[in-house]
Amino acid sequence: MKAKIVAALLKIAATDEGKDALKTAYQWNALEEHDDTFYDPFRQVLQAAGLSIEELNK
Repeated sequence: MKAKIVAALLKIAATDEGKDALKTAYQWNALEEHDDTFYDPFRQVLQAAGLSIEELNK
């Protein structure tokens, strides 16, 4: 299901209408697919600050 949703969002974002919507709503130029390692730098910042994801969810 996740792969289908990601594929659909990327397909929409590739259209002129999708690009316009992304620009209007978020000031983004495109969407990109990333795996979980994309968030590793953020995890490193949290770890250096002595925080965890769970603490941020409180």
